[in-house]
Amino acid sequence: MKRRIVLVLVLGALTVLLACCDAVRTVSLEYRLFVRVPGADIQKAPKDSGGWSFRHVVEGPVERKTQMRSQWYLAYQHSGRRKILWHFPLTVPWRAARGLVPELADACKDSLGAWPQLIEPSLIFNKSTAKVPQPSAAPPDGKGVPVVQLTDGPCTLFPWKEKGGYLDPVWHLDDEHSQLASARERVRQKFGYHENGIRIGILDTGFDARHVARPKHLAAGANLGEQVDADAMQALRPEYDKSDPQVLRGRATPGQSLGSHGMGSLGLLAARPIKLVDTAKGKPRVPMANGSGAVVEYGAAPDAEIVPVRIAPWVASLSTANVAYGIDYASRRRQCDVISMSNGGSPSMMWADAVNAAYDRGTAIFAATGDYFAWPAPGRLGRMSIVIPPLPIPPSSTVYPAGFRRVMAVAGVTASEKSYALTDWPLWFKNIFKRSNLSPHILMRGSYGADGVRRSLWDGSLSDERTKTDKAMVRRNNELRANPICAYTHAVPWLTAGKVGDRGAINQISLDGAGTSSSAPQAAAAAAHWLAMHRKEIEQADHWHDWQKAEAVYVAMVLSAQRDDPTESKPENQSPSPFKGAGVLRAASMLDITFAKAKSIQGETLSWPHNSPGSCRGGTESKPITDGDYGVPRDFYDAERSYYGSVINGVRQEVNRSGDRAEFRSAIHADREAALKQCYFNMLLLDKWQNGRNPLKPTAKGRYSLKQLLFNTWHHEPQLDREASNLARKATPQ
Repeated sequence: MKRRIVLVLVLGALTVLLACCDAVRTVSLEYRLFVRVPGADIQKAPKDSGGWSFRHVVEGPVERKTQMRSQWYLAYQHSGRRKILWHFPLTVPWRAARGLVPELADACKDSLGAWPQLIEPSLIFNKSTAKVPQPSAAPPDGKGVPVVQLTDGPCTLFPWKEKGGYLDPVWHLDDEHSQLASARERVRQKFGYHENGIRIGILDTGFDARHVARPKHLAAGANLGEQVDADAMQALRPEYDKSDPQVLRGRATPGQSLGSHGMGSLGLLAARPIKLVDTAKGKPRVPMANGSGAVVEYGAAPDAEIVPVRIAPWVASLSTANVAYGIDYASRRRQCDVISMSNGGSPSMMWADAVNAAYDRGTAIFAATGDYFAWPAPGRLGRMSIVIPPLPIPPSSTVYPAGFRRVMAVAGVTASEKSYALTDWPLWFKNIFKRSNLSPHILMRGSYGADGVRRSLWDGSLSDERTKTDKAMVRRNNELRANPICAYTHAVPWLTAGKVGDRGAINQISLDGAGTSSSAPQAAAAAAHWLAMHRKEIEQADHWHDWQKAEAVYVAMVLSAQRDDPTESKPENQSPSPFKGAGVLRAASMLDITFAKAKSIQGETLSWPHNSPGSCRGGTESKPITDGDYGVPRDFYDAERSYYGSVINGVRQEVNRSGDRAEFRSAIHADREAALKQCYFNMLLLDKWQNGRNPLKPTAKGRYSLKQLLFNTWHHEPQLDREASNLARKATPQ
């Protein structure tokens, strides 16, 4: 109880401090129940049962053990009954969810035709009113080059690209940096202005569809239902019923959400050419080499089809189901070839299933590593961001979904090729008191590190981090793939969204774009160019719709990246950098790597793999619990219990011959008890995982290390098995 009171007080203090910020809405959450059931078929309108309703949310991957696909459904009750609505952070969700397993499992069996494998309490955002903005005052497409007003120059706390005192607004696209401009032109020369049919999904906070710099090829959806389904903030609310036209008309699309962060990342990905005008009187805000009024094309992939999906009100997501829904919507429903995500946080099992299913479909996902807040302290102490659960204060290690092994994490690098994770403190102290630098970027730095790495005050040396890299990747000679790619950030163009009452958009832009949010769209654009160039080869090999397409994108990007390793000439044998990861993006060089070459790579640090699924904690090397390696967490997929089906059908034939109804009832009870045991076990196991208490077997002598005792990691599988059996037995009528 004391812990909850402290959490509430801390949360209240944060709310007061951020009262005028979208971060408040990031913690405006509630828990809802999501059930995972086996089955390849999606039931679009399952019947109600026992007062419960179900709505399909995410399609899961094919499971390794059963070779069966699974489906996730939102489970909610009707307004006349007790609502399953627990406000964050006042509830202990797993305990409350386990109390509802018997009735919800029976409802699942009746409505969906299968017992649930798992019931996960996940967060969704609270109900938000859809405020449709004023009609657009922007000129229609094709009416000349739109004019966009420059409002801010770059923050000088970071080095930025200038020549002779002048700034090139699109410096990050040139051949000295990402090479994205050259890659864009090479694809245009071969395929024209349509990117060979490549489609990119961008998962963010929405955007302002009135802005004149909006992408030319927005694939918003063929009808209103498809368009509003792209807003995950509303799609997961039980009160929004697609079958009711009146409710449907009251929902906003991502383009009507006016998301400022999403507007900025969308512009970097695919903004159309603009005429950049500095309206400052007297001395210009930014001395530009080509002067005010020059035409600038800074969208990295403006010719691709763009599918915007709104998943959050801000940049952080705390295990919210909205992220999983957004990934599934972009990959499965809209068939996106690439996904760009400038959003992240703590994962859930539904996130892992959505990512793994997208990978199996061939969707390459590029997600920002996150941003943390540095302190003016020496060494790693300055990089130890203070994380206070459940507050959205990010760590300096890579957040999720970037931390999944089937996602390419994207970190930051500055114009001077320095890691965005580090701070030039002499430059910082020299410029901190300039008025133009009083911005959120004062202490913000890019998170960094390989998959599986966790950084804390007491455990964060570079040597420790290297040994904690996802061992499943290292074992496959794939250490480079476990590390993030870097793209350029700070002093990049950032579009500004308007407000609800504005007549038309503001049509403004700043040159102060920063954070790894600016990096992810660049990597996604490079992936789109590579797929456009090599589409025919991949389709001829019949891999356009499977995992090899996504993995080839990742391998080609890492193989072509610029790395600082003077000891090794072959890229596939070079070592990753502690702060720059797998290297810096080089999009034009990436185009020179064919699909066949990517598949043939077998190096010391980069090899062609079929990566095993990323679990809810990112996953590490999968080993049996009994192997004695107590320092390596097992993958949830390996420890998860699978129930191989009903015993009823086999018994039914015997009952029909003998007429023994008592035996039939006994079989039903046995079937139900086994299913409930599976569900309870998986819920208990996932509860331990999500709270950082990995189920480990005790040492041979039955003793525990000091670290295990301190961090409560001594729970092991037999204990969970007994607890699940007891819960299932109590919930089953005898």
